[in-house]
Amino acid sequence: MTRWPAIFILCLSASVFAQSKPVLVWLKNDAPPFYFLDGPNKGTAYGDVLQSLLEERLVGYTHKTERIPLSRLQHYWQKGPVKCFATMIHRPPIYSGYLTSRATVLYRPQGIVTTRAFLESRNISPDKPVSLAEFLDQQPLSMGYIAGRSFGATLDRIIAQHDDVLETITRPGGTETKGALTMLAFGRFDFMIEYEFILDYLRHRDFPNTQFVFLPITEMAGAYIDGAVGCSDSKPGRQVLAAIDAALEEVLTLPVYRQTIERWLVKPEQHETYWRDYDAHILNPAEP
Repeated sequence: MTRWPAIFILCLSASVFAQSKPVLVWLKNDAPPFYFLDGPNKGTAYGDVLQSLLEERLVGYTHKTERIPLSRLQHYWQKGPVKCFATMIHRPPIYSGYLTSRATVLYRPQGIVTTRAFLESRNISPDKPVSLAEFLDQQPLSMGYIAGRSFGATLDRIIAQHDDVLETITRPGGTETKGALTMLAFGRFDFMIEYEFILDYLRHRDFPNTQFVFLPITEMAGAYIDGAVGCSDSKPGRQVLAAIDAALEEVLTLPVYRQTIERWLVKPEQHETYWRDYDAHILNPAEP
């Protein structure tokens, strides 16, 4: 009888156990500071850290990561193993195929991003919030749009009300937000809608000499956008979401998680009010 070394048997057993775990595929797109796919900051973005913290706690799964543009996300949820994306907007889902976890983070609302030259051409002040509905009434107007993107229920509804007159120029795949800002800088469209923390990161890093302007939107004054983890809408996907919700009870209070939010998503002068609202809204959410 062949006698196998004990170390070989242990390694074989570990391999069989790993293969028996269901696969969970995490999706990432090229959208710093949600994700850093390359470079010196790789793995340190908000979405990177949240995903890593959840992976550490979901030990019953074999975790894999795939890079995917938002334009493909809508059609990807139901293909193969369960898919999860750590930086979706909270309920309700913007299309079928996925469900969301409990809220994980507060994003200060998006604003209109344009150039100072465009504002001067329309006699719009760069120093005051604007109504998105009134802004979109100023035709002709073209908007840069990242394929697959949602802005939350309020802004999506206002944009939809202007579909018949608003020219939208879609930016597919690739470097997504950076690419869209490049198009804006070259005058390919008049404006886009984006989070201020994304604009702050990219313009100082990649567009130091471009006169981008961020205009707060009055319809979102005092509001937040809730972030969440999205996973495939299926029986195994709902099991993953239940495990994620359980893990979030700890993750949402971890110092490393809060430090990551502070580093990438919140201006220093907003820290006090942000954490007050985070504790009230994220850690102690109202019953649905």
